[in-house]
Amino acid sequence: MNICCTILLFAALSFPITSYAADILNFPDTLGSDPALTRAGVVQSWDPDNMFEHVNGEAELLKRFGAASLTFVSYENDNGDYFSIDVLDMREPINAYGLYRLYTGCDDTEYKLLEEKGPAHDKIFKVELILDGRTLAEGEGKSKKEAEQKAAKEAFFCLKGY
Repeated sequence: MNICCTILLFAALSFPITSYAADILNFPDTLGSDPALTRAGVVQSWDPDNMFEHVNGEAELLKRFGAASLTFVSYENDNGDYFSIDVLDMREPINAYGLYRLYTGCDDTEYKLLEEKGPAHDKIFKVELILDGRTLAEGEGKSKKEAEQKAAKEAFFCLKGY
C-alpha cells in the first residue's frame, strides 16, 4: 500500500504556537506499524519571509491570510509509503477560518450584527456568522472585530468537528 498524503493543520488558537509547541510539535520518530513509517529527516520550520522555500506559489497567499509560521515533517518506509504534515500557525481564528473557506470553496460567508448593548464607552457587540445561508456560530466582544473573530473561531472548530 502506498500512502501519499499531505495534511494541512491550522493552528487556530488565539495565542502564539511557540507557547504550546512543545506539546503539539513534538513529532514522534515513527508512526503506525507493520511496516512503521519513520521520520525522514528533521522537522523544518519557516517564517513568512522564507515560507516560499517550502510552498512556492502559495506563500504569498498564506502570508495574506496571516500565517505566522509553517512547520513540516515527513515520514516514509521501505515499501515506498509516504506521509507528510504541514502545520500552519495562523495566530488568529479568523485567519484560519478565512483560509479554510478558501480551500474548501465556501465563499458565501457574512457577519450579521445581532446586538449592540451598553454605554458608548463600554459597548458589547454580538454577531452571528452565516455560511451558505445558515447560522454557523455566534461571537461576542468589545468591538465588532473581536466578536467576528470569536464567531470565526467557533465556526472553524464547528466545521472541523472539534
